[in-house]
Amino acid sequence: MAGPTAPSPTELKEHLRIMRELRQQGQAAMTWGLPNPATEAAVLGMGLVMRDRLADTAAPDCAAAAASLAAGILDKTIGKMPQASSFQCAKGCNFCCHSAVSVSAPEVFRLIRLMDATPTIDKPAALARANARKASSMDAVLAFKTPCPLLVDGDCGVYAERPMGCRQFVSTNLAGCQAAFENGSGELPFVPAAANAGLVLRSLLLSASASLGLKASTYELSSALSIALAEPDAEARWLGGEDVFAAARETPQPPNMQGSVQRWSQMLAGLFV
Repeated sequence: MAGPTAPSPTELKEHLRIMRELRQQGQAAMTWGLPNPATEAAVLGMGLVMRDRLADTAAPDCAAAAASLAAGILDKTIGKMPQASSFQCAKGCNFCCHSAVSVSAPEVFRLIRLMDATPTIDKPAALARANARKASSMDAVLAFKTPCPLLVDGDCGVYAERPMGCRQFVSTNLAGCQAAFENGSGELPFVPAAANAGLVLRSLLLSASASLGLKASTYELSSALSIALAEPDAEARWLGGEDVFAAARETPQPPNMQGSVQRWSQMLAGLFV
């Protein structure tokens, strides 16, 4: 049976043009945030630049760098929203830092690298808090308002590198957040467009991972953090295809997120066939 036919020079030239234009759209998002409307080409372009970063295994921090890229696009997107001037999230406000946080593997590695580079962060203490939190059921964590293991003296110790699950929830009503925290119920005054943007960019980061054959699950922060803090080579092993977070508590992905990851990962992989 004959093998696949090699592309002609014309076909190869066209493919390279398409790849170049997709990357340009992805790079533009790093400056301006998600385009509105977000065309399929723009979405694929953002996924492609994340995939490029993940595939650059000569750089030991490539997974963390891919997460940084996604978070940067999310920040740009949220910062230009009409509600931005009304956001009341600020230092010392930590009502949402006692809830469950879902993270991807690259986001965990980004946190670890910041902690390694910040002498003031007490990693053994953070590990102890993460281990204590993961030992409880999430129902118990929420019922007893157990703080995030990265919350120190009321402030986030990794605020600049916080996961997208934290970045995407911005509030326009501090009193509403406080009431929901104290009562354990109530509708949180978050901005839906910001949460949706976070969902898109988390999906793209997972799609980029899946297109390279890497594990594309999401995990509860404490359980994933406890593994990454205890195993310094976790990022390298994950990039090598190992399921380093097999013992972590996986968080369910919404059906629309699962569908997006499956579709976009296949499209990204198809660009390199």
